[in-house]
Amino acid sequence: NGIAVMVILTGVLLLATPNRIQHRFRELATGNIALLQQQQFSPDIYFNAWEFRLLQFRFVPEILNEQKGWITGTGAGHAQTLLDKKYTELNMYQGVAGSGKKGYLGYHTHDQWLQSLLEAGLAGLFAFSLLAYFLIRICIRQRSTTCTFMTLSLLAFSFTDAVLASQYGIMLFLFFIHFFYIKPGTNT
Repeated sequence: NGIAVMVILTGVLLLATPNRIQHRFRELATGNIALLQQQQFSPDIYFNAWEFRLLQFRFVPEILNEQKGWITGTGAGHAQTLLDKKYTELNMYQGVAGSGKKGYLGYHTHDQWLQSLLEAGLAGLFAFSLLAYFLIRICIRQRSTTCTFMTLSLLAFSFTDAVLASQYGIMLFLFFIHFFYIKPGTNT
């Protein structure tokens, strides 16, 4: 109970006082949905995190249609190239040549569900969904608050980033959950 109260109080404090986190949440509330329907953009258009993620929900199906990749996807090595091509075709900010700034180039979908769909098609989305199902099932069997909290946090994280696109995300998502799968007092 004490930890839950501390988490709630910290959340209230972060949202009630001027800080970077509060600024980020306010920015999310000021999105322009009409902007996402445009067929071309100007490089000076800034997409906040919410707009950019919603834009990915448009781009991924477009790319899968163009590549006829709904079943098998575009391949893990090809997905980023196709996203970058989409950003370029729509005239999104591509950085400044020679400065090291790449703009939106190199940005993945920021959603593991979409990333799985883009890279491996419906089969990949099904596989990631199956992984999520088994993680939830482990928590139900373990009846551990810590396991449930960690699993739900990781699954929530997968809606805000392509977790399995980085070593750090893979570590968080796959490695630590094994501590809960192994029953205390056993070697398996």
